Amino acid sequence: MISERAAFYFNDILDHLTRIIELSESHRDTLITALEVYYSRVSTRTNDIIRVLTLFTVILMPPTFLVGLWGMNFRYMPELSWKYGYILFWVVLVGVTASMVYYFRKKKWF
Repeated sequence: MISERAAFYFNDILDHLTRIIELSESHRDTLITALEVYYSRVSTRTNDIIRVLTLFTVILMPPTFLVGLWGMNFRYMPELSWKYGYILFWVVLVGVTASMVYYFRKKKWF
C-alpha cells in the first residue's frame, strides 16, 4: 500500500524520531544527574547547619545547667557563705565552656 518513495521518507522520519527520542533520553539523564547533585548539596548544607546548631546547644547546655543549679535559692549551699563563691561560679562556668570549645576545635568539629 505504501510506495517505495513514501517508504523511503517514512524511514527518514523514523530515523529522525529515533534521534529525537535518544536526545530526549540523554537530556532526561542529564537532568536527573543535576537533580541528584542539587539534592546532595542541599543535604550537605542542611547537615552543616544542624552540626553548628548542635555544637551551640552542647556548648550552652552545661552553663545553662550550672546557672539553674546555682540560681536555686537553697538555704544550705556552701557557695553562698564563701567569700569567693561568685568568682568560683564564673571560673567553673568559663572553664567548662572553654574546655568544650577546645575539645570541639581539637576534633575539628568547630
